[in-house]
Order: sequence, then structure tokens, then C-alpha cells
Amino acid sequence: MLCELAKRLSMLLNGDDTLARLGGDEFVILHESFDQLHEVSGLAQKINQSLAQPIVIEPHEFYVSASIGISLYPQDGTSVEDLLRCADAAMFRAKDIGRNQFQFYTEDMTSQAVEQMAIQAGLRQALRFNQFEVHYQPQVDAYSNSIVGMEALIRWHHPEQGLLAPDRFVPIAEEAGIMWEVDRWVINHATQQLKSWIDEGLKPGKLSLNLSVKQIQQDDFIDWLQACLKSNECQADWLEFEITETQLMTNFEQVKSRLHTIEQMGISLAIDDFGTGYSSLAYIKRLPINKIKIDRSFIRDLLIDEEDAVITRTIIAMASQLGLNVLAEGVETQAQNTFLLNEKCSTIQGYLYSKPVNRTRMGDLLIKGLQFD
Repeated sequence: MLCELAKRLSMLLNGDDTLARLGGDEFVILHESFDQLHEVSGLAQKINQSLAQPIVIEPHEFYVSASIGISLYPQDGTSVEDLLRCADAAMFRAKDIGRNQFQFYTEDMTSQAVEQMAIQAGLRQALRFNQFEVHYQPQVDAYSNSIVGMEALIRWHHPEQGLLAPDRFVPIAEEAGIMWEVDRWVINHATQQLKSWIDEGLKPGKLSLNLSVKQIQQDDFIDWLQACLKSNECQADWLEFEITETQLMTNFEQVKSRLHTIEQMGISLAIDDFGTGYSSLAYIKRLPINKIKIDRSFIRDLLIDEEDAVITRTIIAMASQLGLNVLAEGVETQAQNTFLLNEKCSTIQGYLYSKPVNRTRMGDLLIKGLQFD
């Protein structure tokens, strides 16, 4: 039985993980590579699911369960001894609760992990019952204070937790492998709304949509996209897809090929969060990019951090030399706005002009224009 348990645990681990048996029926996993807390709780959940399957040792069939305790480095300890002690304490707390449970060493970590698991479980239901909603943030010509485009941003009307911002569930959707389905929901609903505004005689400008690498890598994506645009009577040149700088480097050759196909359809392409990744100009010049979006992390402190100011100036100058449009996101103050205008960056997105708003409010902005106190 112990050999079978070890095999099942081993199958759930990646190359950086270490599995050990301390003695008796106690196993320890050293899980070194993770970015989000829900990845750890997700592994604990997979362990329990794996162990739920019966173990057959002829002529008998056995059922086992696990109580899992989790400690995190460095907050729970910096030595092997401390981490094992904390994980052991968490394991006994899991035993007290009942079978097939996991607990972090700290209660708030456990609560957070349970919440994230609940979010993951609810995502497919959200897709099925249309619990998502698209909000829109205007992109503005700062010279004329007029709307020249907008970015579509997803929100989730969670039945218990209320309106959730994307940072609460997008990383979990990506980990669960369903972000591409969420992307398609947004593209479909946002293009329907765009066509409705245009039919009303409004001028929304380009609709920017976030595009994940997982979406691009779907074999049927181009066919699905063409069918979606045809069904919604949406012209390709009304749209712009944004992909983050870091994601561009994921399977570059396949991404490049798909982006060229999208560009040939007439859809514009932008690099989002520019300056935060690790791509090089040698790669970027091979892509059919129309626009660069300066990440908000540089805009936030550019008036007090000379390095941020230099980086922002350099990105604007580089975009100009390459013949690319440039947009600054995260602009919140008039002083930041003035700095960008002095550097010849006039396309702005940020709270200074408008927060992301629902379709009704966005329609009002398109009719009445931006309102300033």
C-alpha cells in the first residue's frame, strides 16, 4: 500500500519537487516552484482526489485518505526543522477537522486557500449562467479630451462575494486551464456591444481586448474568431488585441504565426505592460505590432523616480522611431498627464479620465463626452 501511495504522489509532482517518506504513513513533499497560493492548495486537492481511488491488493480493496498540513517558506520558518514542525502542526489540525482535509499553518492562509478553491469551482458555473460582465475603460486623446478607444475588462458577479475584479479570479482561471473560455466569452459579448454602439451612431473607436497565449494556442481560435465576428457583424478593423510582453515569449514561433494571421484579418495588435517583461527588440521587430502600452508601474512614480521617468521617455522615443503608437496606462493625476504630453505621448488610459465602467455608463460617456469637475 505504501508503495502504491508513493507512486500516486510521485505522478502529481513536477521536476523541481521532492517526495520523501518520514516513516510509518507520513510523507513529505517539498514543493519549490509556485507563484500563487492556490497552486499549493490545488496540489493538496489533487493529492486527496488521487488517494480517493481504491487501492487493490488482491483479493482486497482498500480506501485511504490523507490529512495534509502545509507550511510556507519563509513566513512559517527558514529552517528544515521549523518548516516540518509547522507543517506537522497544520496536519494535526487537518486531522481534527476530518478526512480528506488540508490546512495551512496559519488560519488566514487556510481561509484564503479555501476561498480560492471555491472561486475555481464557481468559474465554470459563471460561464454557464452568464455571471460575468464586461466593463470598459476609455482610452483618451489628451489633447482634445475625446474618447478614441476603450479596453474591455471582465468582472464577475459572484453570487456570494459580489462584484469581483479580475485579479481575484483571472490567475485562478489560468491555473485551472479555462482562461481561454473566459476570453472567448469577453470577445463575444464585447463585440456584440461594440456593434450596438456603432448602430446607434456612436463613435467608440478601437475596442481593445486582452488575449492570452492559451487562447492563441487553441487550434480552432482563428476559425472561432472569424465566426464570432461574422455572427456579431463586427468588422476586424474595429478591434485591437493586447498581449503581455512576457506572454509573447511563450512558444514564440507559434505565437508569431498566429499574430500574423490575426493582423492579416485586419485586427490591430498591441504589447501590454511594456517594460515589465524580458523580450528584446530583436523579437519585437519580427511581430506585427501596432502599439505599445507603457505599464502603469512606470507611470505611478515617474514624477518622483528619475529611473521611471527615463524609462518612460525611452519607451516613447523608441515607439516613435519604430513607427508604433504608444499609450500610457494608469494615469491618475494631471501632473502625470502633463509630463506625458510634454514627451509627445497623447493617448492616455487611467482614472484621471475614467475608471472602468459598465456598458450603460460607457454609452453615456460616448453620447455626452467625458465629464470633468
